[in-house]
Amino acid sequence: GVDSLLQWLINIQARAPGSSVIIVGTHLDILHDKATKRNYPDDFEESMKLLIQKMFLSNPEPDKSGLPNILTAVNGSCKT
Repeated sequence: GVDSLLQWLINIQARAPGSSVIIVGTHLDILHDKATKRNYPDDFEESMKLLIQKMFLSNPEPDKSGLPNILTAVNGSCKT
């Protein structure tokens, strides 16, 4: 989940300081599937976007937090 993303970002910064990163959420098609959709709140996708924004994208000096330069976060479908 989003919490485990932090460790990945710290590792990127440790091995390639100053790198630019784009966070890519995959499997959006599964989230929109009727069988799966009932397992998540209606605002799940938006909640995840806001959480990533709060945790990673709103940091004006990510290097001081041990993070790489995170440019943006996008969600995508594996089918389209």
